[in-house]
Amino acid sequence: MTKITNLTLLLLLAASLTACNTTTHVLIGKKRPPIMPEEVKLYTNPPKKYEQVAVVDANSVNTFRLTQQGAMDATIARLRHAAAALGANGILLNNVGNAPFATVTQGSAYGTANAVAYGNSAYANFSGNSMAMTSTLMMKTAGGMAIYVLEE
Repeated sequence: MTKITNLTLLLLLAASLTACNTTTHVLIGKKRPPIMPEEVKLYTNPPKKYEQVAVVDANSVNTFRLTQQGAMDATIARLRHAAAALGANGILLNNVGNAPFATVTQGSAYGTANAVAYGNSAYANFSGNSMAMTSTLMMKTAGGMAIYVLEE
């Protein structure tokens, strides 16, 4: 059983290390000098006057957070970091949610075989059992428009 557990952990580690990028952006406006991520505000409704900077996306892959809220906090922090690097002082959120990033299958099997010989005849009895479990690992995602707010 220890070998199966070690194999599962190895597969999880490999999946997390080879998973997709944690942040992406597509520049569509003017890039400005970088600012501190703490200066980036989140908006669910557009401010009065702003300029679009980039479309930004982030996820929680490789955050190793134990709670759903912790994973989302890490995702939002990544989103703020990406916007701040472009000089955007706001993010107009348009999607927040979950997405699958890996499927892990673990299985085990055992069996027994008994053979008995009587003279010129042999009798064999085979029995066994197997079990498999598949899990889909989820990640938190967030995305939106990195903006430069001119007036709130």
